[in-house]
Amino acid sequence: MAAEENWDDIPQNGEAHEEEEMIRICVNWAGLLEPVDVSPLTTVDELAGFIFSASECAVPEHKLFIFKGMLLPVDAMLCDVRVSDGSVLHLVLNDDPYQGRPLFVKCEAGDLKTVFCGADFYIEDVKEELSCFPDQMPP
Repeated sequence: MAAEENWDDIPQNGEAHEEEEMIRICVNWAGLLEPVDVSPLTTVDELAGFIFSASECAVPEHKLFIFKGMLLPVDAMLCDVRVSDGSVLHLVLNDDPYQGRPLFVKCEAGDLKTVFCGADFYIEDVKEELSCFPDQMPP
């Protein structure tokens, strides 16, 4: 006779057992490894919220992770992308989508100015930004 199954022991609708297994992963940032104990059911977005790496220069929304050469989706659970005990995730920061990447320009007076260029900027857009500097001739 087959063993009786206990349906109370099977998680329902994604619920985990109370004794949730934790895994230890490492986050690589600037050549330093930060060990982190997490649940395999943690999302990538949640992980970005509680790691200490790059906290001084980036908010969690700008922290992305690369694992085995692939950029991890922020809504994916670690178990879904095959992150397991001992895995190393590489932390990368994305640019502020509203600010863009900095372009440093030295004006004729020798002052260094910063223009933030978005991904959709053309050279005309950069020239327009440069013409907004006070006491400077337009390019």
